[in-house]
Amino acid sequence: MGRLNRFGCYRRFFFEQLSQFSNVLQQQLFPILLPTLGPIIARAALFIAVCAMVPLRPLLPQGRWPGRPSKDRLAIARAPLAKSI
Repeated sequence: MGRLNRFGCYRRFFFEQLSQFSNVLQQQLFPILLPTLGPIIARAALFIAVCAMVPLRPLLPQGRWPGRPSKDRLAIARAPLAKSI
């Protein structure tokens, strides 16, 4: 029973953090993007939110690796994410 209570606490903490992050997106990030991009459709807003929430850059190899240049790797990593949304 104690484990369930701890899991419930972590779950509540996760949802509180997620809610706080959503508020930051709505109140800070999207107002900055609106003048540049114009009205943002729901799918684009979802993609922006997911990209802001999921840190892909630390997962990508840094330095000289075979293949695409390092400046292109982040865009390539985000492409399947954009396609799924």
